[in-house]
Amino acid sequence: MKNKNAELQCERQEQEFDFWNKSVKEEKHHEPEGMPVWVRFMIVIATIALLILAHRLGFVLHHAGSFHA
Repeated sequence: MKNKNAELQCERQEQEFDFWNKSVKEEKHHEPEGMPVWVRFMIVIATIALLILAHRLGFVLHHAGSFHA
């Protein structure tokens, strides 16, 4: 009886392993289709540009305030 349980457990683990392998392969396959590389690139550039603009604006406002004082 113990032997049968051990065999069943082994089969279950193998099936789970296959399931995880398949899902990982599918994710890798679908990743580029979901969001093209250039879209990611544009998002990164836009984010950096916004950060630079916000920093410059804050810098200008800070110094403009100190000139009036």
